[in-house]
Amino acid sequence: MRDRSERGATAIEVALILGLVAMVVMGAMKLMGAKSSVGLGNTGTAIDDVEGGVYTGSGSSGGGSGGGGVGATTTTPVDEDNWPEGEGPPSGSGGDEEDDPPTTTTTTTAPPTSTTTTTTTTTTTTTAPPTTTTTTAPTTTTTIPQPTIASATLGSLVTYDSGYRVWSARSSITVTGNTGGRIAGANVVLYVYVYHTQNGWQGQAQSYTTDSNGEIDLRFGPYDGYGSYRYTRIYLQINRVDPPSPIDWDGGQPNQVEWAPGE
Repeated sequence: MRDRSERGATAIEVALILGLVAMVVMGAMKLMGAKSSVGLGNTGTAIDDVEGGVYTGSGSSGGGSGGGGVGATTTTPVDEDNWPEGEGPPSGSGGDEEDDPPTTTTTTTAPPTSTTTTTTTTTTTTTAPPTTTTTTAPTTTTTIPQPTIASATLGSLVTYDSGYRVWSARSSITVTGNTGGRIAGANVVLYVYVYHTQNGWQGQAQSYTTDSNGEIDLRFGPYDGYGSYRYTRIYLQINRVDPPSPIDWDGGQPNQVEWAPGE
């Protein structure tokens, strides 16, 4: 009787330990998201024939003919997809069935890629340098035959007021050859006379030489033009022309006379 009591106490301790192990296994399986059902054995008075089973995923049934308490736990790996032909997962009488946790599917859609194409048009303007065209007129050289005769011409004789009570005169002489060109370096003798109201004509001969253009610029005065005794007019006459050799003078003696301003 004593041995039987000791054996019963030992069986109870074993059953408690197995129950704790089963609870730990169940907690671990729940954390892993597995589907499990656990069947606990019926309570009995006899412990000799304790039977029990824990079935992963389908539950387990347990019970003993002799004793009560928690049935012994037997762990059997189960392949839910490969049950033997004609068999299905056992159903437990006391097991709780847990549904699979809902599966959350997250779909991330990448935003559309926007591609911007920028076209840059480069316009290059090339300005040609200005074209300068220089046209040089041909040089025409006219050769004037050597003149043989020279003649002198008096320009217009002009008198003008040159200040307080006095006046002056101006004129010019041009010496040209009989072939059309002007003669430079010709010597001209000119008579210059002015008329005085008291003394009459007064004058003298003056000598001039033509410049490179065959001309002589003439200036006369000033002459007193105020009062009873004054100069009233001027007279010019070419007396002689001596052109460079071998040119001869034609002998002409042109002359001009002009009154003083206000006369």
